[in-house]
Amino acid sequence: MSDYGFQVRHIEAGGQRTTLALEGAFWRHLDRLAGNVGWRSWVGAALADRPAGISKSRWLRVVLLDRVSQAI
Repeated sequence: MSDYGFQVRHIEAGGQRTTLALEGAFWRHLDRLAGNVGWRSWVGAALADRPAGISKSRWLRVVLLDRVSQAI
């Protein structure tokens, strides 16, 4: 998986199936951060707090960077 190219994954969020496209590096770190919870649960929880008007992918990048920076 390329760190720079987009990787697409599918998830059901808010009762609707949606597609998420993030760079490979973001997915790699998201998978690591989610751990045993699994990426779908982690993403679902993160998207539950997404403000209106912000895309899902943009919100996930911001949340992920925030969580990773808290860990260092």
